[in-house]
Amino acid sequence: MHEDRKVDALLRFHFKLDPQELDDEAYWQLWYDYLYARQTERNLLLGVMRQVISEAFPSN
Repeated sequence: MHEDRKVDALLRFHFKLDPQELDDEAYWQLWYDYLYARQTERNLLLGVMRQVISEAFPSN
């Protein structure tokens, strides 16, 4: 039950809509879009952090 409310809150905040008005397919599609976007963002940030660290602390 708590997980559903967390998903609803995230969808409401990020997509500016009422999740209760969505059918199941649209609801879960938006949730997976959200997860994909966050994963992509994390991967980009990780790449940048690795680059900065490798330039700041060269291994040679």
